[in-house]
Amino acid sequence: MYEFKLDADELTKYLAWEAAHHVKGVCKYFDDGKSPICPVGAIGGRVTFHFTQTGVGLISTVSCACGAKEDLTNYDLW
Repeated sequence: MYEFKLDADELTKYLAWEAAHHVKGVCKYFDDGKSPICPVGAIGGRVTFHFTQTGVGLISTVSCACGAKEDLTNYDLW
């Protein structure tokens, strides 16, 4: 079984990206919690993390259902 985790730097990058991306007018799936219908569906799924193991390190990316993507990879660990 494989387990992939974000390190502290990658988590910081993700949280900054999420704060900047998940605002009204930027992401079409923005949800302020006031709408009776969730724009992404009953179980969420707006954000997907992707991990790709290479010969030199792990590539970590995140994507939103709207199509926006961000590279979170900590290249300093390579």
